[in-house]
Amino acid sequence: MANQYRVRVIETYARGADLPWSVARQVVGHDRSGRCEHPVTIRGCGQTRLLACARRLPADQQCAACRTHTVIVDVRRIIQ
Repeated sequence: MANQYRVRVIETYARGADLPWSVARQVVGHDRSGRCEHPVTIRGCGQTRLLACARRLPADQQCAACRTHTVIVDVRRIIQ
């Protein structure tokens, strides 16, 4: 299971407009997964450290525990 953010979106439209002039996003919940499955080894200055792959790799190369998913739970459209 990956990190999952539940987000509420509020879009404000002018009358007759096709695109919103304001979009607000609010995080309403966050579920964390477990530890990194494939930590990355970093060496420098005579030291070695293990970092979570999410801190060093692009999203498509991250393990399932580090990958982030956003779920839109509510979209409100306001016409002014």
